[in-house]
Amino acid sequence: MTDPAFLKDEVRCGFMIPTAIKQAWAGSLRVLAEIDRICVKHGINYYAEWGTLLGAVRHGGFVPWDDDLDIGMMRPDYRRFREAADKELPEGFMVQDYASLEDYRQFVVRVTNSERMNFGEEHLNEFNNFPFIASIDIFVSDYLYPDEEKEKERDREILRLIALADSVRDGEIAEEAAKREMRETERRYGVRLPELRKKRDVAVALYALAEEQMGRVGRDEASMAGQIFPWIIKGGTGVSREVFEEYVRLPFEDTTMPVQAQYARMLKKKYNDFMKVSKIWGGHGYPFFEAQRESFEASAGMKMPAFKYEPGMEKKEREDSLKDIAAECIAQLKALADAYDPATYYAASQQIAIELGTLAEQVYGEASAFCRVLVPVLEQFCEKLYTAAESGEKVDISEVETAACAAFGGREEVLFVVYDAASFEDIRELYEEERAKADTAVVRLPVWKKDALGVADRSVDAGDDPEGVVLTAYDAYDPGLRRPARIYIRWPYDNANPVLTVPAAYFASRLKNCTDELICVMPRGIRDFGADEKNDVYNMKHYVCVPGPVCADSVIVWSEVLKERVAEALGAFTGKDMKEKIKLFRTGAVE
Repeated sequence: MTDPAFLKDEVRCGFMIPTAIKQAWAGSLRVLAEIDRICVKHGINYYAEWGTLLGAVRHGGFVPWDDDLDIGMMRPDYRRFREAADKELPEGFMVQDYASLEDYRQFVVRVTNSERMNFGEEHLNEFNNFPFIASIDIFVSDYLYPDEEKEKERDREILRLIALADSVRDGEIAEEAAKREMRETERRYGVRLPELRKKRDVAVALYALAEEQMGRVGRDEASMAGQIFPWIIKGGTGVSREVFEEYVRLPFEDTTMPVQAQYARMLKKKYNDFMKVSKIWGGHGYPFFEAQRESFEASAGMKMPAFKYEPGMEKKEREDSLKDIAAECIAQLKALADAYDPATYYAASQQIAIELGTLAEQVYGEASAFCRVLVPVLEQFCEKLYTAAESGEKVDISEVETAACAAFGGREEVLFVVYDAASFEDIRELYEEERAKADTAVVRLPVWKKDALGVADRSVDAGDDPEGVVLTAYDAYDPGLRRPARIYIRWPYDNANPVLTVPAAYFASRLKNCTDELICVMPRGIRDFGADEKNDVYNMKHYVCVPGPVCADSVIVWSEVLKERVAEALGAFTGKDMKEKIKLFRTGAVE
């Protein structure tokens, strides 16, 4: 079971990683666990490849702006892995390659957690409500001929086989020419190919033959190794075979990842100055699951569930606060006095005063300054009613009214809602500013994990308490009855998050009704990015175009560039001009 804390939004290296990406990460890690289990059991070596190797060495996990896992195996290890994996992978998992997938033509093998998108309850619960296919790519390396010309000749052979496979499959070669080429291939390699009318079968057999040629050089024949397709074929050079013979494990998120002991040598070859952090993306579409979403929606003719803006969503529907209730109680006491009826006046007035005092103690606590001002006066009022009942006199309520005005007439109250220590640190400066001029309360919400049916597991509390601040229990603070002047929230885990949630009383859609000003604070530490930086822009869908910023009266950001980006994203989402809603924070003031 994935730790819910892992699934929380997080800023790494200035890049915002929302829960949706964390779900994909968790799915890939689950697939990795199965691969690792099989490899350890059978003594099979594998190692981190490409961005995963970079992430393991430089970040201790995923490269923040990457979303998948790549591993590598030498051909002999890969053959052993295939033999074991086909028998031992869990139900639903599969190895995908050109033989198992109808239109797959690559020599990168993929291990997946499902054959297709899966909305089954059991699957969703296992994979954190992530219905998309999670996978790991396996890049296979082979030993190279020490003779450069001999290697080039082999590479030409492999290209010829692949070209013949593709041309037969696509019907781009004349029948007689295809038969002639196939006969020559059979003669040369001593194989029997399927009949030409079975075009896909012919292509698969030729791909398999090409792989045989990739693996035909033994370890003892070679001093170098590398990925033949496509890199060696394209003129790339391999590395010493020794690099593929010794491995160490490095921390990788909540597990470990095997890497070549000479990983620096591999990274230098692939990325040159590999420890220099630069947000460069040249891989597949980001994130990988959006292509699956689009394909599903196109075939199903329907949209998958997602948070959508509805006109008027940000409109407030004011809840009755304790102050409103107190004013109503005083009005009722006055009405009872004006319509004085000895049979009902005393009991009804006393009941109103008792209920108001009890509610005040529930909302603020018996020992609060608020209750010390109001409750004793209400108790005295009840005593006077008891005494006055004997003489038939009315009781003056001016002292109750004065006490209520005094209780509610203190400093403004401001509420800060956070989810853990890190989220409070993001807004500590704002907290210190408000504390100097207002009464402040800080509530740290539990973050619960939802199952496939949306039911929260309340035994989970994925957060830690901030230091140096007095917390108010979330279930002891009623935002509606307290009605603070301002409520500050971080990006809320409410009804829009696919797997995490908080108590519904603190959803942004409710909090907007409980205050004069709901202020959503964007995470700190996000580096400036341009409108053309697609990964950053995409992720705003998951932390800007969500209930918090939509429902808030204002949104605080930490730079001019982010102010522009957030206004663009929120404006496109709502169809409204959001420039005035986005506020820039500067030390000591909110502009």
